[in-house]
Formats: sequence, structure tokens, C-alpha cells
Amino acid sequence: MLDDIEREFGDLNVDRITVYPDRTEIERPIPGKPGLAQSYSYRLTAGTGKLTEQGTSSRSDAIPNDLAPLRQNLPRVIGLFSGADRTLRVENPTSSYVIVGASGPSVEMNLKNAEQGTTGSLVVGFDGVIQQIQRADQ
Repeated sequence: MLDDIEREFGDLNVDRITVYPDRTEIERPIPGKPGLAQSYSYRLTAGTGKLTEQGTSSRSDAIPNDLAPLRQNLPRVIGLFSGADRTLRVENPTSSYVIVGASGPSVEMNLKNAEQGTTGSLVVGFDGVIQQIQRADQ
């Protein structure tokens, strides 16, 4: 996905990316229009990624994040997400999503088990260092 974003736009600057199991939502600043962001949907179909414009929205003090530093630490971040159910003590999550860049250069992983009423989150910097853990049993 990062390769596709960089190929399409020439950089990895985003306001926010939200990754769901079936799709990714991307918000990017619009050059020359500091109060607006362009939204995109990203989906993989048969191994090929596709970006689709979804419209514009207001940017409220959003500061673009350059995802380039995240790229080198992506294997660690993916590994943390793979084990997040155990780390966060959310057994058999019924939903999970990841937010990139919502509060600066960080990746927030969120898991929930609606049947058990448990939720947990893990925040990791683009450097791969854990910044915050909120386990379901806390």
C-alpha cells in the first residue's frame, strides 16, 4: 500500500490512514488548499491495490505525517499487531482496526470483542517503539 501511495502521489504524506480488514481509508492534504483534505479508499483485488477518490473534507489543524520513517519499521509494527490480541488480552476479537497518523507519527491498534465487552489499544511510534498500552483487563 505504501508503494502504491508513493507511486500515485510522489510522496508518503498523509493526514490519517485507517486500516480495516477489508479496506483502507486515506486522508491526504490538498496542495494549495490548507483547509481541505482529499479522502481515498484503498482495496486489494487479486493482489493489486486500487486507490479510489471518496471526496473532500475539512482539515481541523491536521499536520501531515510522512510515512517514510514508518516503512523501515513496518515489520515490527505488523508483528506487534499480529500479537495484539494476546498483549491487549482481547480474546477472539470481533473487530480490529489500525489508525496511522491521527495524533502525530504513531500507529494505534484497536481490538474489540463485542460478545465479551472487552477492548484494548496499543500505540506505537513510527520508530517501532511502544508508546502506550491499554489492556482489556485494566
